[in-house]
Amino acid sequence: MKKTLLITLMVAMAATVMAQTQVQNAFDELKQSGFTRTQRTNHTSDNGKRTGLLEIYSFTTSTSADRRVVERLINALASESEEAYSYVSHQASDKPQRYAVYYDSKNSEVIGRDKDDNYVLFNVMDPDDETNTYRYCYALEWRNEDGNLTGRALKTYAPKPRSLFKGFAKRDGGPLTINIGGDTTIMVDLDSLIDLSGLGNIKDLKDLNNV
Repeated sequence: MKKTLLITLMVAMAATVMAQTQVQNAFDELKQSGFTRTQRTNHTSDNGKRTGLLEIYSFTTSTSADRRVVERLINALASESEEAYSYVSHQASDKPQRYAVYYDSKNSEVIGRDKDDNYVLFNVMDPDDETNTYRYCYALEWRNEDGNLTGRALKTYAPKPRSLFKGFAKRDGGPLTINIGGDTTIMVDLDSLIDLSGLGNIKDLKDLNNV
């Protein structure tokens, strides 16, 4: 029984590594295609362990070659979606939803801020994290505007949201209830949650659609 369980875990980890490798390769291709890096932060603990990461690459292009680079990242995210613990593909014609994607334990970037954007979110656990706490998130926003393809690609690394909320409020198996001022509360389902904004600015949560 233990041997079977070990083999199952090894297969699952191998699939996660392969999925992230394909997505990472597509992301690296985008990075190397001359798109503008607009932000990068990297956080490490005292012992050198990574605890946070944010990379953002922005683009406005009309060339077929650049469009193909973006399409390859979109396709990589879609093709490996079954290996992600959460995956969202949103078209501009869909109901607007916003996601706050952590890049450390307190700070986040909002995806879906502009209702005219298409976007993809791809979350996968870090297979090298023995605590099973940290995850990678890849995100891509884009739109066609005046003949140009405009958008940005993001990669973040941070604790999975459930880990961030440990000790923050008590819950007995159901959604987490958070008071954000006065009589206003929100219900947060941590089991299906993608990401929330930083706890330091909790009132901003009322503007996010969490799924």
